[in-house]
Amino acid sequence: MDNNNGNLNYFSNANIGNALNVIPGATGQPQCAVGPPCVPWNIWVPNGVTPAATQYLSIPLLIEAGVTEQIVSGSVTGDLGKYNVKLPTADGGLQVNLGAEWRSEDASFRPDLASQLGDAAGSGGPTTPVSGGFHVREVFTELRVPLVQHAAAAEDLAFEGGYRHSDYSEDFKTNTYKLGLEWVPVRDLRLRSSYQRAVRAPNILELFNPAAVVLDGSTDPCAGTTPSASQANCVFAGVSAAQYGHVAPNAASQYNGLLGGNTSLLPETSDTYSGGFILQPRFVPGLSLSVDYFNIKVKETIGAIGADTILANCVSSHDPAYCSAIHRDATGTLWRSPAGYVSDTNVNFGSLGTRGIDVKASYRLQMSSLGSLSFALEGTKQNDLTIQPSPSWRHVVNATWATPWKALDVTLRWRYLGSADSEYTSSNPQLTGKALPSTSHIPAYNYVDLSAMFNITRTTRFQIGVNNITDKDPPTIASGSGGFGSDCPVLGGIGSSSSCNGNTFPGVYDALGRYIFARLTASF
Repeated sequence: MDNNNGNLNYFSNANIGNALNVIPGATGQPQCAVGPPCVPWNIWVPNGVTPAATQYLSIPLLIEAGVTEQIVSGSVTGDLGKYNVKLPTADGGLQVNLGAEWRSEDASFRPDLASQLGDAAGSGGPTTPVSGGFHVREVFTELRVPLVQHAAAAEDLAFEGGYRHSDYSEDFKTNTYKLGLEWVPVRDLRLRSSYQRAVRAPNILELFNPAAVVLDGSTDPCAGTTPSASQANCVFAGVSAAQYGHVAPNAASQYNGLLGGNTSLLPETSDTYSGGFILQPRFVPGLSLSVDYFNIKVKETIGAIGADTILANCVSSHDPAYCSAIHRDATGTLWRSPAGYVSDTNVNFGSLGTRGIDVKASYRLQMSSLGSLSFALEGTKQNDLTIQPSPSWRHVVNATWATPWKALDVTLRWRYLGSADSEYTSSNPQLTGKALPSTSHIPAYNYVDLSAMFNITRTTRFQIGVNNITDKDPPTIASGSGGFGSDCPVLGGIGSSSSCNGNTFPGVYDALGRYIFARLTASF
């Protein structure tokens, strides 16, 4: 897969400097000290900026990227019950799958020279090229064993298992597996539970991205005339007694970090525990209800810890592992020059986790000549989520009327997102910060959608609808890289541009307001 990305109308930092360095010409007219093709940039008088000056300052940016993946895979699946490989207490036999796979991944990221030099004003610093690859060899198996069938209190009882061994060219091996049990005591009720060990190997960018000093943190507790950290604590963060109280803060809350990959990374590992039931009572035809509990923990997470977190831990704990990452320039700042930065390359650190309950319910009511009416609810109750602020309860309720007219279906949908609080309001010392009062709390959100779908022919369907009928605006936050009380959500330096972008959360809320759509689908 190849991808080309171009950006226009950036200004060149070098050309800005040239265009502002102006001297009198031979006839007294202003001219650039460097000479043509430079055009003076007269920002000092109204209408002083000419089209020629703007054209000289503007530069295009071009980034080429490519990903190549090669896969050779094979597997065999068999029902050994046909050969009488089964338990005497069950009618069905052992079902098994065996396979092997070889996979190779290569990627390259090629910014143009202006991007690599960081010449584009406001781009946040140099964009470094990346290239690398790895391959992996795997063997895997899955099986299902019926234990008891058609017995008292056990209409069906079955065990499921799986295993995968992976050997990576990056000199590490992983083992993943799953164990599950499914029990149907009566036909109306199905119980299930499982445990899974999973891994995520570091990707090419996390492994091979060259280190570069770019924007990272948003705070420096040792900057300003009255720093938030004491002089004794700031010594460990690289500030001398003479510098304390005289380190200039960054007015834009933008501080440097050395970001990049790490070829010594190990895979993340996760453990998932789940259990639940499906209820389909025969005495209420059309009703289905499922409830599942989940508990997921991820260890040895991959990513940058975050400059703000490194600084906070240094001044609070004096831990050399954090304090040694702080490099101040000659004036003690972490932003005035590339010599001032916090080393924040990718590492394996800490853990993430979430637990909660998934709920699904549906009911279909037959209405004779008027068709049928269906109701469906899907909701999640999050008890913990330790990576970013998120509504603790969210659900989607669909009410669908299957009309008797030309297979016309009309659906009314209610989307609900529970309230959320800024991580800056947490008592966790690593999440301390100043949340803007107007955005430290996001109230609950309700969205109403309406759509209709009908068959034009047997193979062609047409759908039309509107999402967010009331045109409700999303919550507004400030942009940046901290807690959403003042910036976008981060824990330990991990943020997500899909969930937080600009001044809201487009991955959660409807950033564009009311959305009208139409869709034509044809099957061949």
